Amino acid sequence: MAGRLVYFLIVCLAVASMASTHVAVLETVSEQGVIGRSEKMFLTDKLRERANKVLPTYMGYIVMTRENISAMLPPGKSIEDCEGSCLVETGKNIAADYVAQARVGKFGKQLTVTMELYETAGNNLIGSFTARKPDAEGLLEEIEREADRVFQQILATSVLTVGGSDGISGVKTGNEGYQSGDGKIYIVNVESSPAGALFSVDGRINSGCNTTPCSIALPGGSHQFNFSKDMYQNMDAMVNVQKSGLKVSVKLTPYFGKLTIDPVFEGGMGNIGDAEIKIDGKKVQSKSLQLSVGDHQVQISHRCYEKISFNLNVKNRSIILFDQKMKPLLGGLQLDATLEGKPKAIPVYVNGLLKGNTPFLEMVPVCAKIQAGKDKKEIPVKLKAGETVNHLYKIRTTGDVFVDRRDGKKYRVLKAGKLTWMAQNLNYETAGSYCYGEEKSNCKKYGKLYLWDDAKRACPIGWHLPSKAEWESLFAMVGGISMAGSMLKSKNDWSKGGNGSDAFAFSALPAGLRNDEGEYVFEGWAANFWSSTERDSSTAYFVYMYYGRDETNFKYQNKEFGHSVRCVKD
Repeated sequence: MAGRLVYFLIVCLAVASMASTHVAVLETVSEQGVIGRSEKMFLTDKLRERANKVLPTYMGYIVMTRENISAMLPPGKSIEDCEGSCLVETGKNIAADYVAQARVGKFGKQLTVTMELYETAGNNLIGSFTARKPDAEGLLEEIEREADRVFQQILATSVLTVGGSDGISGVKTGNEGYQSGDGKIYIVNVESSPAGALFSVDGRINSGCNTTPCSIALPGGSHQFNFSKDMYQNMDAMVNVQKSGLKVSVKLTPYFGKLTIDPVFEGGMGNIGDAEIKIDGKKVQSKSLQLSVGDHQVQISHRCYEKISFNLNVKNRSIILFDQKMKPLLGGLQLDATLEGKPKAIPVYVNGLLKGNTPFLEMVPVCAKIQAGKDKKEIPVKLKAGETVNHLYKIRTTGDVFVDRRDGKKYRVLKAGKLTWMAQNLNYETAGSYCYGEEKSNCKKYGKLYLWDDAKRACPIGWHLPSKAEWESLFAMVGGISMAGSMLKSKNDWSKGGNGSDAFAFSALPAGLRNDEGEYVFEGWAANFWSSTERDSSTAYFVYMYYGRDETNFKYQNKEFGHSVRCVKD
C-alpha cells in the first residue's frame, strides 16, 4: 500500500510502558519580504496541526507547542533564534527527538516552500518535500497535501523491541527453548487486536502459522515481523527473540471510515430494510458499514422511490451519515366512480390524506394507499412509474336506511369512522319543535328546528344527539374544520353559489334557524346543528355552516333557539 504507515509494535506479556517521543516544528523562515510574520506563523501552526494528526498521543508522541519550545531554549535564546539552517543543533538544544521546519523562498514570479524533517540523535534527514505555487494560499495547500507523508516517516523509523528500559523486562517462561542444529529454537505466541491479521516473519509466510492468533517456532535473534489486515494500517517491527514463551501482541490501527445509510423515506412507504444497497457495484446487507479509505460509489434502490446514488470520499476514522430524503416514484391515477351506472363524486384519499373527489386525475406515489368514499374503501389499483392508470370504482348500494318506528319516517344513514350518522335532518314532532316559517313543506324539506331540551330527547331509541367531541371527530374525517363546510354541505339549495361538494353524502341543508323571540331567519344562508354539550345552564354549543365559507366551527347560543338535529347511533 502506497504511503502506508509503519507503527510501533507493542511486545508484551503484561502492560508495557512507552517512552515519550518529542517532535518540534520550528518557526517557518523566509527570504526577506517574501511573506509576512503572520503568514509564517500560520504555516507553522498548520505543520503542527498535521503532525498532531499523524502522530498519536497514545503511542507516546508529543508535538511541542510554541510555548514548549520557548521554555526549552537555552538561556539567552529566543524562538526567533531557531530560524536558520542548523535544524539538528536547535533540536538538540530543546531536547527534541525529531525537528522539522519549512522555508519559503521565491523562484521567478512564484513562491517556493521546502520542508525538512531530521532525526536529531543521528543527524539524519528522514523526510522532505519541495513545492512551487503562485501565492501563500497555494503553499498552504501543498503543506496540507504533503506534510502527513513526511511526518509518517517518524513512525517508519520507530521500532520497539523486547528488553531495555522501553520494553518488557523480567519475563520468565520456564522454557529456554530447544537445540536445533547450530542454534536454539524458541516458541513465540503471536496475537493481534483485532484477530485475523496476516503476518510474515523475515519476509516469509509460514503456511501452518500465518494468521493471528498463532504460535510459531523461531531461532534466536532478531526477526522482522510484518502484519496486515484489510482496512487496518500495515505494521512492521523488529523483535529480538531470546526465550520461549514470548507473547508478541499488536494493536492494529484502523484505516477505514464508517458509513451509516439511513435515508428518510418521504411519505413513509418504505424503509431501509426493503432497499437494495450497492457499494462499488456490490450488494451489501447492513446499513452500517466499514469502508476502506478512498473513493466509493454508493447506490440505493427501492421499488417505491427514485433511485439515488452518490460519490463518497472516506478518510481514516471518518464517520459519515447519509440521511437525505428519498423521493417517491410517481405515476398518474385517473379514478372515476359510478353508482348504478351514473357518475358519482366521492372523496379520494392518498396515504390517508384527502386529495380531492372523483373524477380524480393526479400524479401520486406508485406505492401509495388509495382509498375512496366516506367509508375509505381501499381501491385495488396498481400504479406504474411514469404512466397513467385508469380505474373505475363501482359503488355498491348498501341500502343503509333507518326507519323511525315512532312515525315511520325513513332516514339515510352513513358511517364516518366509528360513528354512524343520520344523513338527513330529524323530522320527528315534539312540543318544542318547529317547521321553518311555520310551513309544513319546510319540515319535509329541512326537517324540524328544535329547542335544545327537545333536541336532547328527540332522537329515537338507540340514537342520541351528538356531543361536541363527536362532531369534531366527523370534521377530522373530512379534512378538518377548515374544509368541513365544503365537504358536508349539500350540492343545492344554498344561496349565491354557496353549495358544497357533499363529498360524504352528509347533505347539510341551509335550514336557517328560529331565534329565541320566535323569528325565522337565514333560510338558504346557514345550517345550524345542536350538540349535546352545554356551555352553562342557559347555553349550549352548536355547529354552524355558512353559504360563502368552506370552514365550519362551533358557537354557543341560548337553549331557546331552534336548530336542526342530526342523530348518531349509540
